[in-house]
Amino acid sequence: MNPAGCLQGPDGKERQRIWSYFSTMDAQRALFTAQQQWLTLELARVVNLANRYKALGGWTPPP
Repeated sequence: MNPAGCLQGPDGKERQRIWSYFSTMDAQRALFTAQQQWLTLELARVVNLANRYKALGGWTPPP
């Protein structure tokens, strides 16, 4: 390997590996965002369930 080869950009195979890596990272980021949104909705569902239970008289605060 000559020193000039270090200054050249990646070849086709290396570009494909880099592209594949970035695609994987992008998919993982999208999955993480979807999981965060799902957890936010699940928390809202549980809070609403507790509020409904309390509104129907199923909970009284301790003295």
